[in-house]
Amino acid sequence: MQQMINQMMTQNFFHDGFGKFDNINYPKLNMEELKDKYILKFELAGMDKKNIKLSLKDTILVLEGERKSSKEDKSKDYVKQEMFYGKFKRVVQLPDNIIVNKMENKFENGILTLSIPKKKVSEPKYRILKIN
Repeated sequence: MQQMINQMMTQNFFHDGFGKFDNINYPKLNMEELKDKYILKFELAGMDKKNIKLSLKDTILVLEGERKSSKEDKSKDYVKQEMFYGKFKRVVQLPDNIIVNKMENKFENGILTLSIPKKKVSEPKYRILKIN
């Protein structure tokens, strides 16, 4: 009986997202590989593009910014708040076969879409060597 009570006390029956927001995976990302390019789509609903910064060094893509809430929202007492407000930073390691200077981006309807062309990789040439 005591074990059952202890188990009930340690379970969190009301866990539904209250508490600190985990922004490690914010914004959400879809990455698609096509024959000639990579397409990355970041979900940034409600964001203004002036609050978003995108940078690329070698093959490390960094997306950072801040989603601001209106002043009137700060005075409300929420029963539940799942919408993320605050600063974020998302780092994505891209493949080595990208053409950095031809990357294009478009921000539309809360979706930031990046199109990154691939380098054409030649097949390695092999030859059989004679063992002496």
